[in-house]
Amino acid sequence: MPVVIVDALSGNHFGVELGPFQVARFQHASGLEFSVDVAEVDRAERLVLRGSGEVTLSHPLDVGPAFLKWVTTTAERRDLKIPDVGVAVTTLDKHWGVVRRFELANPWASQWHGPAQPGAGEAAIESVTIVYHTIFVE
Repeated sequence: MPVVIVDALSGNHFGVELGPFQVARFQHASGLEFSVDVAEVDRAERLVLRGSGEVTLSHPLDVGPAFLKWVTTTAERRDLKIPDVGVAVTTLDKHWGVVRRFELANPWASQWHGPAQPGAGEAAIESVTIVYHTIFVE
């Protein structure tokens, strides 16, 4: 029987971490649902799901300049060797605490969209799709 990992994602918010820092928060995420027949657990007791996939984040609450730079750099220069700073998507509770962490291996932004006419203080990203090769679930 396959192991199904599905969070009750409605009502949650989502964070993005670059290294140890949270650099963005979004209201919606898709692609964080998994069904696996065989699961692997690594030394840190994280569930390892091999195989590429993608997660799309949309409706930003806040987007920091470090995340915007990472998105534009990886989307434009996919061949560029960017130091692995560690990228994770987290589900957040109503008090902004981390509920679950999805660490992405070899991630890059495959596409992103900005607002038609960004206003002062408005996030420069409306949605971003991040492709990865392996995901570690904590």
